[in-house]
Amino acid sequence: MDIRTIYELTACVLLGVIGYLLLIQFSTPGLKGIRWFIVGYISAASGLELIALRNHLRHPIFILFSNTLLLFANLFIYWGVADLIGVKRHFKTILYVTSAPLLLISYFIFLHEQMASRVLVYSIANVIQFTLLILLVLRSGPARTRMPRVGLAIISLLWIVVHCVRAMQAIHNHPLSILDEGQSLNSFLLLVPVMTAVMTCMAFLWLAMAQLQSELEQQSHTDVLTGLLNRRALTKHAEREIAYATRIGTPLALLICDLDHFKSVNDRFGHDAGDVALSTAATCIVEALRTNDIVARLGGEEFVLLLPNTTEAGALLVAERTRLRLAALEIRYRSYSFTLTASFGVTTLQPGDRDLEDIIHRADKALYLAKDTGRNRTIVGEHSENGEHQPAPHPSHPGPGERRAALPDNPAGLQTPDPLHS
Repeated sequence: MDIRTIYELTACVLLGVIGYLLLIQFSTPGLKGIRWFIVGYISAASGLELIALRNHLRHPIFILFSNTLLLFANLFIYWGVADLIGVKRHFKTILYVTSAPLLLISYFIFLHEQMASRVLVYSIANVIQFTLLILLVLRSGPARTRMPRVGLAIISLLWIVVHCVRAMQAIHNHPLSILDEGQSLNSFLLLVPVMTAVMTCMAFLWLAMAQLQSELEQQSHTDVLTGLLNRRALTKHAEREIAYATRIGTPLALLICDLDHFKSVNDRFGHDAGDVALSTAATCIVEALRTNDIVARLGGEEFVLLLPNTTEAGALLVAERTRLRLAALEIRYRSYSFTLTASFGVTTLQPGDRDLEDIIHRADKALYLAKDTGRNRTIVGEHSENGEHQPAPHPSHPGPGERRAALPDNPAGLQTPDPLHS
């Protein structure tokens, strides 16, 4: 089999892969990165076809054009993988790695014709490109995508090995020695684009499916509006923390936070303003906690804070600190700003608790007591020591940024200053 037949066969295989990817794109329009992959395969097929037609297209410009298409094919594939896994493309770096060798290749084509040097530069450029691709896919990511990433890295490593062998052949032998018939290594080097084209496509689709499944799992455990855990995810995390605390004997605290008079925000400013208030409050709560604390949106304007290795006294301090931060928070929506207060119910894991619902029920009772006694305060739920609700120390006068319960003439507890001017 001569080189023209091999390259034409490779181009035909790439065209088949392109058609397959186009079908996937039309059936799954939201799949990230597939457009760049298609462009990359079109570029590679075009470059290989130009090489196959070199006997008819003898002008040096076609050699440069074919090398350009092949190098940019790797660039597009890199961008496709980066888009798929949600990583910054590093546009300048990979573009420089692709464009700079083309200047050297142009020099060895038009000004100082040396085929060995041209092949050497082209091979080194490919090695650098696929090394960057390996570094890209081996970054930390969802556990479900680990195996597809490793598979794509192995295929990229195969490309690196092939181009290293081609570079050594260009140095020690005539560059056209790869066309010698009867040598199994040369046949392998010529046929490897066909194998790697199909394998790369399969690895990309494997990674795409794993990435989509990981994103769906993430969405099923995340509140869309606030980015916090939802109730299902909270239950899963709580089961693990309860089991650990029970086995080791460490304390575990749970707080329920409810934004006061939140319905009035929706009534006065609309539901979009309410969404802004919820997301802003969620961010404020997360920033007030440790990295190992768990925050979830229970529903509506209620949030649950699960604090591992935290006593009742520690939970009370966390609740008061978070309450004061929320009261001092200015929420902006369009040309207006307003503030909100929050009430907290606090409890800890008790020996008789069977599951999360037992703890939430006790914290919920404390929260309702906080609502009934004026809002914007923290109440500790019943516990085994005295069986009574214990109100948290509450200042007789509001501190900086702190608000008392809403006044009757302003039931929402909202401050709406003059419209803000940009």
